Amino acid sequence: MLTFSENYFRTLLEESRAECLKYNVPCRDTILQCLAQCAGPFAQRDAEAAHVQQLERQHAPSAEIEAAKKAYEQYKATATQCLTDTVLSLIPYLENDIRLDLESQDLHIHLMKCAIISQQGPANMAAFCETYGSIYAEELLAQVDVMEDMLVGGGAKNGKYLEAYKLYSELLALVVADGQPQFYECHRRLAMGVALELVVPIAVFDTTDVFINPNERFLHYVNAHKRGELDPHFPYFSPWEYRYVVNSDAEDEELQWGRDHLLRYHPEMVFSRIPKFTYCKEVKTDVGFRTLNWGEGRRTYRKLLSGGGHCGPRAWMGRFICKSFGLPTFGCRQPGHAAMIRYTPEQGWMPCLGGGIEVSWWEDRDGMDFKYEAHARLYEKDLNVYFQKVSLLECMATAYSEPPVRRDCQFQGPQMFWNALVRARRQDWARCASGKKGLYRRGPMNGEPQESCAISTYLARKDQPMSDNHIEVDATSIRIPACALTSKQSISCNRCFTGGGQIHFDPGTPSSVGYKIPPDATQQRYDITLKICTVHQDHEHEILYVTVNGSEVAQIPSRYTVGEWWDTSSVQIDIAPNDDIQIIRRRGDVEIWGISMRELNLKIASKSG
Repeated sequence: MLTFSENYFRTLLEESRAECLKYNVPCRDTILQCLAQCAGPFAQRDAEAAHVQQLERQHAPSAEIEAAKKAYEQYKATATQCLTDTVLSLIPYLENDIRLDLESQDLHIHLMKCAIISQQGPANMAAFCETYGSIYAEELLAQVDVMEDMLVGGGAKNGKYLEAYKLYSELLALVVADGQPQFYECHRRLAMGVALELVVPIAVFDTTDVFINPNERFLHYVNAHKRGELDPHFPYFSPWEYRYVVNSDAEDEELQWGRDHLLRYHPEMVFSRIPKFTYCKEVKTDVGFRTLNWGEGRRTYRKLLSGGGHCGPRAWMGRFICKSFGLPTFGCRQPGHAAMIRYTPEQGWMPCLGGGIEVSWWEDRDGMDFKYEAHARLYEKDLNVYFQKVSLLECMATAYSEPPVRRDCQFQGPQMFWNALVRARRQDWARCASGKKGLYRRGPMNGEPQESCAISTYLARKDQPMSDNHIEVDATSIRIPACALTSKQSISCNRCFTGGGQIHFDPGTPSSVGYKIPPDATQQRYDITLKICTVHQDHEHEILYVTVNGSEVAQIPSRYTVGEWWDTSSVQIDIAPNDDIQIIRRRGDVEIWGISMRELNLKIASKSG
């Protein structure tokens, strides 16, 4: 009987690594000579960077410092272009000489085992088996397809492959038990993405001891998908992309709120002619660029939307709302700034709320390196081909104990040989993807029909907001749709997500909207309420003014509805048939934020006494 001890895994690792190192590497010296061409330009760049720092420490004249910075930028551009040209020059070697994809499956299995065992470590694998038994290790190392899926999906976070496989098995059992074959493949890939990413716990936003439950996070997206609440591209992502969806630090309930409130407050933002602002344009319109006011209690994304903030909080909100709708995002730091990198079906992965991706990084990863990988995966959508052409090269880098690719990696020397080939393949595919219409879009394969969802249904609607203009009158009440207006100033009209229309009082400016009372209405005193949706606490201190035939007759307190449709408190006004009513916002002591309004309701006031 096998004992799954540290020695067992170490022996297995050594056997697999030995088989991997038997592979004869054609043209190795020639490739290393190619890579060495970048040494000079990068040395010049680094020397000029040190020169700039020295001048700044010496408080040299500003003109001298600026000249040195300009020289540095030139050296930097030269070095970057040299690396690009050099890396791409390796493609013929990948096409003609280094063909791991044509090697035997036995070598592929050794490469996968070597990568998995070395990344997790024999001691950690043995400790896992001591706790949970050997069944997971036996199953994983015997399932070629699962090992392949894990490695194509980017590998288990922090190398926790056995823990990830255990979690994947649990989630897959939920998929099978669900018994809905039309969702199986999507949810299987989602399960793999969750397992690879959330195997390392993520603390809930602004907490240190509360963590996202991976099983519940998986079910959250499964159920949202089945209800049709997510972006139309969600069902077609790969496990690697799902990782960047499910790794939000928001609680599941708040992710639900993220979708719900936007579809009520700003339904038109599910599409933008500027692709990077689809869903997250709300950051520009509603997250005030100001000192963040969290209010009392634990910080939440609801409070962030209401309280505003500078670049960091605005980037957090942008990532949160995109992930809420099932779109992947990546973090983004830039000099003196924070932003986000997000997927768009029109242009692939791109920065938002900041500068270009070439000046971006996140943690220890360069923005361009991330883009090359992300766009290579969009170019080669066949995961089996990606495994053979890229993942096997990554496994070989692990077999040779190459260090991880860090920010500003120059791919110099034999210790980065295989990682340079990985970069070459990805960069070449990303280049091939550039400018090809429709290539970045995720969709069904093999001519299968596109899944329907609530958002695609909304976008396909032909009705116009102003067609929702039928005023309902009966013996005791009048209901006026918000779009049945006769005049407007700084007002936008939008299709309501659930049907009909709604209006939006534009932020930052006084605005007004007018209505005509129907001729068949009864002349009476009415209680009037407005059905509104707001997302800022400042609305608790705002007044809406009501005029009838040009005279101010009442003031309606606005309210903070936390992204729900709520009625304002009622006030009484006297109206008669054919009267003109206006609802007016004026510039006051508080900042003016947007208000969405669905309808006005007037009910004959009860007689007192």
